[in-house]
Amino acid sequence: MSKFFTLFLLVPISFLLGSNWFPILESNINQPTNITKENMCVDVQLSVFLEGPYDSNINQMTTYLNYGQPDDFLHRGMLPGQVPTNTLAQPTPPGQPYNLAPWNYTGTITENTFSGPYDLDVVDWILISFREDIHPSTEFAKTVGLLYKDGHIEFLNPCIFELNMVPTTSAYVGIEHRNHMGIGTPYPIDFSSGVLAFDFTINQSYEQGGYGQKELSPYVFAMYSGDCNQEDDFPRYSIDAVDEVCRNPSSTYFDIYSKQDYSLNGDEAAADKIVWVRNNGIFSAWWK
Repeated sequence: MSKFFTLFLLVPISFLLGSNWFPILESNINQPTNITKENMCVDVQLSVFLEGPYDSNINQMTTYLNYGQPDDFLHRGMLPGQVPTNTLAQPTPPGQPYNLAPWNYTGTITENTFSGPYDLDVVDWILISFREDIHPSTEFAKTVGLLYKDGHIEFLNPCIFELNMVPTTSAYVGIEHRNHMGIGTPYPIDFSSGVLAFDFTINQSYEQGGYGQKELSPYVFAMYSGDCNQEDDFPRYSIDAVDEVCRNPSSTYFDIYSKQDYSLNGDEAAADKIVWVRNNGIFSAWWK
């Protein structure tokens, strides 16, 4: 080793960089300089069950609208953008399904053009809203998500909202589905830490002045199925005779992505009427 190189190692680094440089470099290495708690994206962690596809034998939902294993005729490939397993079936157009009335969710480019691939555990799309209180006029953010068979929701939107971009640090969270009755959290969920988490599968939803979720078994909850005609649900959701007319009980259709398919198995059939009969007369406490 040369004498010069040995001498270089022995020279204090503060002498070479200046007494004020080293602390700055150390700070830059160990701490992010452009990320603060105030402008971080809130980590939204939600879970919910749908009654229609719920299977009590496995405490999960079925995924019949999605692809399954090879030669599995029960799985239809009817989620938006998929190629149906039945070559005679009409494909469902790509993109999130809530861009129509009564939801009118405009969505992002990614959400509106998504055609997969879907994880095999995906059940369907869900619409999620965030409010300062239970009234829709206080909504400050909305997004869609992919519902998995175990109940958890994954989002295509990488940042639904930031801490410093919303008027509150707690929110009521609303969940909507194409043919299940809308629900909301029973109280505002704090997200001042940067995390907003609530599990509807083991907690009852908002039920002041109406119904929340159906308790399928002790401490297992799911959204009521059978709300086909949500256009006429005002000011709150309900399951009634209008939903039976919407279901078109005189006809049977197969291999279809339809809000009349209450069990989410790809068919409109007599079995869906059984779902509606069980829940006829239920009305939601959650404001639409």
